[in-house]
Amino acid sequence: MTKRRAEDPTGLLFAMPDGSKITTLIDQLNAALREAGIERSTFGEKYSIYSLRHFYAVNALRKGVGVFEVARNMGTSVEIIQEYYGKQATAAVFATRLGD
Repeated sequence: MTKRRAEDPTGLLFAMPDGSKITTLIDQLNAALREAGIERSTFGEKYSIYSLRHFYAVNALRKGVGVFEVARNMGTSVEIIQEYYGKQATAAVFATRLGD
């Protein structure tokens, strides 16, 4: 994956090394993770595109972002956020941020 060059501001933001359009996001994610040396979690699980979504939700909740805002940003319901990511936030975060 290559970043857009400054001399071509109308070019693609991310591109293949030859400058062509990226056709599969998973291949690019795998290449970026491989280059960074972080292909697997501390539990040995391979990272996926879903890992980025999970990372956002968990970190937002841990930092005190309201559950309604996280749900809106992720395009899902508060119930789904609470069901899948609720254990990542303290009860106080949910209780104090419900009015968001």
